[in-house]
Amino acid sequence: MITASIFLRACAGATNYQSPDSFFYLQAAENLLTGKGMVAPYTYPFDATSPVQYFAIWPIGYPLLIAALGLLIPDLLWASKVVNLLFLAGMVILLYKRFGKFGPWAALAFVSYGMMEVYSHTWSEGPFLFFVLAFVVLLEKNNTSKYWKILTLVLIGLFTLRYAGIIFWAFLFFHFLYTYFYLGTKKQKHYAYTLALSALYLLAYLGFNYWQTGHLTGAPRIYPGQESTNTFLYYLGRGVLNIFAFARNFWSFGAKDILALVLFLFQLLVVFFLIKKTGRPSGLFQTLPFQVAIFYLLGIIFLRIISPFDAFDFRILSPIVLLLYVYGLAHLGQLVENVQKKKVALLSFLTVSWLVNLPNKFLWDKWLGLWG
Repeated sequence: MITASIFLRACAGATNYQSPDSFFYLQAAENLLTGKGMVAPYTYPFDATSPVQYFAIWPIGYPLLIAALGLLIPDLLWASKVVNLLFLAGMVILLYKRFGKFGPWAALAFVSYGMMEVYSHTWSEGPFLFFVLAFVVLLEKNNTSKYWKILTLVLIGLFTLRYAGIIFWAFLFFHFLYTYFYLGTKKQKHYAYTLALSALYLLAYLGFNYWQTGHLTGAPRIYPGQESTNTFLYYLGRGVLNIFAFARNFWSFGAKDILALVLFLFQLLVVFFLIKKTGRPSGLFQTLPFQVAIFYLLGIIFLRIISPFDAFDFRILSPIVLLLYVYGLAHLGQLVENVQKKKVALLSFLTVSWLVNLPNKFLWDKWLGLWG
């Protein structure tokens, strides 16, 4: 259902859910397949005559994945969609392993507007979120001697897909300091191996970028002060509010978006009904996923202060959306397991949200065309 919905959205969009950076990803993948190397234009819009440089504005992970699948699917646009869906499938498997019989409830996080937008677009966030979830699941296992090598690869994967992956390295660094030195949990020493190896990779990667382009990430990045404090706080507040809007038709909603407001109120009522008389989950603010989500938010706020690269929206905040929805729905699934009325209420809300998040105008036009 989720796969079909995302494929349908990609078909319905006028641009097949491509943004300007999508074109850079696809061009880099094409250049790699045609033997030109990992290069792409550095201005937009671009054409065949545009000058190119080493692809460093974004990490190389996503174009590499597209190019790899492009060996089987010549149309790179649709190869990119399949890449996203493959990693989405991997996330569903992870959820089943993590939550067992409540895995299907957690997987329904992907019918939310934010998740469907991310996986419909040709964006690196699709595979990036797989590694975000793997990072949290591995930390929850708390078995560093067994999983530290896999955790190292996960950190490398995060950084190779998004430079924001460095935030997760920083989280693990502080987590290690806290558990090893403050709590005295000496078995966590394997985190030090993970941090050291992934740091070496990170430094080598940035060093190669600098050698190729003269900049650590392909272009000058530090230019604070382009937004007033009020503007910054407005965008931040709007972005955080939109994290919790499970269903809507637009990237962000405001007072004039009546449908989104009604759905948001409906969402609040459903959650209140489900948790009524059960209390909030014990230790909510001590859970690792919540800690990672808050740390990521603080990291993104810091990066946006020194370099306003993107708006605060479901895209750059998608790791927070993922963790809150996945773990939240898994918990709600536990609450409603033996209460039929609550189970029906939760399923009804998720079904309505899924229907709202579909490309309804496209489907309506197609339906009219059948009877045209």
